[in-house]
Amino acid sequence: MRIALLIDPLTVRTRPGDHAHELWRALRSRGHEVRAFGAPPGQLHEDAGAAAHTATTLLRYAPQSLLAYDALSPSAYAGARAARRLRAGLVLLEPGLEGHRVGISRRVLLSIGERLWGSYVRSTARNVVALDDVGQAMARAKGFSTERISICPEGVDTQVFRPGIGSHLLAAHRIRGRVMLYTGPLELSRDVGTLVSAFAASIGQRGDWNLVLAGEGEARSTLRAQAERSGVGDRVHFLQRPSLDALPGLMSCATLLVQPGLGADVRGRQVARAMACGVPIVAASLPRLQHLLEHERTGLWAKPADLASWTEALARAAASPQQRQRWGDTARARAVERLDWRAVAGSLEQVLENASQRSRAA
Repeated sequence: MRIALLIDPLTVRTRPGDHAHELWRALRSRGHEVRAFGAPPGQLHEDAGAAAHTATTLLRYAPQSLLAYDALSPSAYAGARAARRLRAGLVLLEPGLEGHRVGISRRVLLSIGERLWGSYVRSTARNVVALDDVGQAMARAKGFSTERISICPEGVDTQVFRPGIGSHLLAAHRIRGRVMLYTGPLELSRDVGTLVSAFAASIGQRGDWNLVLAGEGEARSTLRAQAERSGVGDRVHFLQRPSLDALPGLMSCATLLVQPGLGADVRGRQVARAMACGVPIVAASLPRLQHLLEHERTGLWAKPADLASWTEALARAAASPQQRQRWGDTARARAVERLDWRAVAGSLEQVLENASQRSRAA
């Protein structure tokens, strides 16, 4: 099947670009011919077959299915026009981005796209792919019926993120013993303060557990002072945001991954990576994480911003090495089965084929 990935050049440097690159590789490994349109050559990793988008080049390529990453971008509009002319299947990807996380200039462009061609693109689309439950709800709010929406989670490279990798970061910081790892923004809006308090109230006083906070943010000094006041300053370690090369080893060496948070800005990428490394997880019970963590199968839920809930969950997770091993083994198996990019591509392949068939039959 010939597949066109329609990329918005204004957002390709962020997560959509990573997703498109990995999906391009996974679909090609399954025997499909895949090209990305809309991103200037070289902007996607390894070029990903990207081509500067024009209506002529897209029509010449004659895809049977098209996947648009941004329904309000010019690339999606050109793709919708091509889909109608070629009787090809157009599928939209709904990441479920929150409006308050989008900059002013970006909001202006989205508003223009909505007025000029938003309804045209949505009426052309055969299906919508949501990354999680939040994306599914947003797709329904935009008028798509439930039967036209499929949830296809963001993938993880289970060959890169895997058990048994060493970490030079932990060795360099002389961190020994069991590691409870958080990697992400050090911001109060991520509820990291509750995590530090729960660690201090549960296992932080023990000599065999460390809390490692790997990331940058405005709350770094506040969290450090909080750890000192709580009497666990020597058990809480602050690392810089790890590079992509260092992250698999850091994840793999963790005893437990913790994912606090308060809202929909926590998207679960680190949870999926920890699962691939066979690491059990304690996470805030947030909508975007519901499709990832299985309570008492791959880890434990904790209530957001609830100190008692987090304290209890951390104490339970720390109580039994055998239980953590079972959770980690199950997490690794779930990641390989459901979250590996090849599995994600297989699920999306069915959506694209169905959209293509429906368009040809129309």
